[in-house]
Amino acid sequence: MRSTTEDLNGDSKTNLSLQKSRNLSRLAPDTRFYLFLIALTLVVAGQIIMHREIPIDSWQDMRQSLNDWLRIDAKYLGNVLIGMACTVLGGVIFAISSYKSELIKKNTADIFPISSVPILRRFHFSKWIWRTLLGFGLFAVLIIRAVNYELEFFDIFFWIFSIIFISSAIFRYDKASGVTLSPTASHREIGIIILILIAGFLIGTYQLQDIPNVIKGDEGSFFETARYIADGEYRGSIFGFGVYSFPAFSSYIQGAVMRIFGRDIWGWRFSSVLPALLCVIPLYLLGKDFFNRWVGVISSIIYISSPYYLSFARLGYNNSQAILFVIFCVWFFYQGLKRNSLFYMYLGGIASGLGFLTYTSGKLGIMIVLALFGYSFLSILRRKGGKRFLLIALLMFLIGTTIIAAPHLTYGASHNPEGLRKKLVEGLFNNLDYTVGLFGEEEVYQTSTITTIDRYQLIKNTIFIKRLLLRGFIRSFLGLQFDEFCNNFFLSSPLAGPFTVIFYVLGLYFLLAHFWKPNGFPFLFWFFSGMFFLSIISTYPPRPAHLVPIIPILALFSGIGVCLSVEQITQFLTNKIKSRIQWQPLLLLLCSITILAVGAKQYFVESPKIYRPNIEQVMNWAGMDNPQETKIYYIYDSETLAEWVPYFFRLELTQSEFESVPISSVRNGTSVWPEGSDFAIFFEEYNAAELLPLFKRELNLAEFITLRDRDERPIGRAIVNGEVILSTTVSFWRGVGNLLTSRILWIVLPLFALGFYQLYQISPDLNLQKLKPGITAGLIKMRNYPFLVSSKSMPSGIPTGETTEELSRSFEFGFFLRLRSRKTKHNYELKVALNHQEDPQNSQADQE
Repeated sequence: MRSTTEDLNGDSKTNLSLQKSRNLSRLAPDTRFYLFLIALTLVVAGQIIMHREIPIDSWQDMRQSLNDWLRIDAKYLGNVLIGMACTVLGGVIFAISSYKSELIKKNTADIFPISSVPILRRFHFSKWIWRTLLGFGLFAVLIIRAVNYELEFFDIFFWIFSIIFISSAIFRYDKASGVTLSPTASHREIGIIILILIAGFLIGTYQLQDIPNVIKGDEGSFFETARYIADGEYRGSIFGFGVYSFPAFSSYIQGAVMRIFGRDIWGWRFSSVLPALLCVIPLYLLGKDFFNRWVGVISSIIYISSPYYLSFARLGYNNSQAILFVIFCVWFFYQGLKRNSLFYMYLGGIASGLGFLTYTSGKLGIMIVLALFGYSFLSILRRKGGKRFLLIALLMFLIGTTIIAAPHLTYGASHNPEGLRKKLVEGLFNNLDYTVGLFGEEEVYQTSTITTIDRYQLIKNTIFIKRLLLRGFIRSFLGLQFDEFCNNFFLSSPLAGPFTVIFYVLGLYFLLAHFWKPNGFPFLFWFFSGMFFLSIISTYPPRPAHLVPIIPILALFSGIGVCLSVEQITQFLTNKIKSRIQWQPLLLLLCSITILAVGAKQYFVESPKIYRPNIEQVMNWAGMDNPQETKIYYIYDSETLAEWVPYFFRLELTQSEFESVPISSVRNGTSVWPEGSDFAIFFEEYNAAELLPLFKRELNLAEFITLRDRDERPIGRAIVNGEVILSTTVSFWRGVGNLLTSRILWIVLPLFALGFYQLYQISPDLNLQKLKPGITAGLIKMRNYPFLVSSKSMPSGIPTGETTEELSRSFEFGFFLRLRSRKTKHNYELKVALNHQEDPQNSQADQE
């Protein structure tokens, strides 16, 4: 079979990459290891220099000129530039040292096994054609109604039944063509995925109600809409627009989860955790199929402990839904190529279409898959067959996308075209207000032409556009490694992670060295297209909220970097130290524990120190975390606040009672506090000098707490009498106790039972070097062998035993046998490779 290089370029003799590969393969193992150490040192040094608080350069004028021209707005720009130079150099050296790694040696045909469309035989088109016609007919009715009428609730049934009919037709086509559609994961794979999911659920829901103990101003609208849907009080069309012109479908997803898991803050935030966490399934499978199992495992661990992932998985926005549909879109596409399945291609289109119905960045999926279609077509350009399959598969993908996305797009274009364009136009990099804020009115207005789309003004100026794009490029990529630009959404570390950022750099440059290979191109295009469309050409880069679909890719790059680093260290230790220690699993285990600990500490310990709640937020959580007997008081000094009630109390999310007390009643001593009960009194910092002496005389046994912002400046005071829980003082063990009694156990306990069963079903190793039974027509008779340990050879003269195994399927080059040991109750898949020109007694059997 021809290699990828030959497929793409025709003549391998003139290919420079092959010569480069031969040169790099000549590096001695020790040389590669020392290059790895140099690369790792440079990357670590680069990170340290970038985050150093003391300037280490002396070219102040040049830095100031560069900052004035591009407005990078880094506090110590010289440190950042020197640190990035070290990082780039370290990445290049690492790519050289690990160029010949086993991770990248899979052939194109192994990853993209494209062949012609299976030929249908004895299949009556009448069995599926009526389903197709009926499905498209119902879909046409829905589109006509979307254009001409206000859609009602019953219109969703046109959509659902059209999806069912078309899906069943494509499914039956694949089944009749002999395509394997059922999942093929082994017990080991299922067990690993379940263990990762359990860990993800526990981390993702730990103190879910209390961390973060703040709610952003625009989060509340998502909660209120989702709760209306969960209560059945929302009347908006599922195809229309919801919160802030986002598709209403995304709020329906949140409402459906809240209806099952609770109409409170926990249930609302869990509606973001669930779709974000489900991404570990395709992430693990992609890592395993494109590289190896360790890459899949480590990438998944990095993903579930990433502060970037946790930040958006635990907020109440709809961003996390975009991650789910983008990664499933890519995974279904890959499964379609792997299985030669049109149905999986269609499912990829379904996932792509769902991306149009959630957060704006969910549209990235269709761009990635279209690029991969082009790459796949080029990779088979000189092969025979496969092109027709790709073209038909592309059609199936587009049908899936259209049937999901078209009703919303059509309805929006007909009834609210401005809302359909809003999220695309308002965030463009050449926005007038954004540009003026950077470079000033005088410079912008004198040199630029201004155009208007809807109510948004955009500039037309080539010089400014180049400067803005370059600024977006620099700040977007710096945000992945530099935490100064990540100061919102409960983020307190670089987007690539506080520790894993080092391995992200190593994995990125390793793949860049193999950018056109099938292991590299899909993920690099995913990464760079996401960076360009979701951040570089947006206002205020970097845009963490937009970039959420690349979180799995950041985890994958970091996982590759970890596995390559361990590979280098393992080879060195194996050559230098004679020991029975299995270095690779030991080092990977240590890396996994460190990654989990550092990521969790960054999010659950460091971020709360930075994102402090204001006085209203503290009262919100105090009302939610304390029983009904606890009273919450707020002392106001203006009549405009007499009727004011904190947000959670207004929404009836709290158990405790709230009461506003005028400051005058405290001054004259007429205020009465309940004796023998638990209560908390809150007041603003500017009233502290007057009120503290009064309360210290009146409530001398109470605890006086100062509320501070991220800069440790006092913002208010709280006086706690009795056992009152404030979200600012939640302990670790209280969080563990809450976790063990939370609703997540409804999911974790069944998953744990299923995972235990799957791991129990894993067969022990079977390695039969020689097989000497007599093979009869369709049957194999062999002794009841326990298969508990590996055996170099089966005993000669195997008699007719207690177990009779059926020959399940035959192929040109051998047989697949399904063996079952009655003693151990384990199943085995063996490929018996028989060369008919050889003595059957010399045949080999390996575990499949």
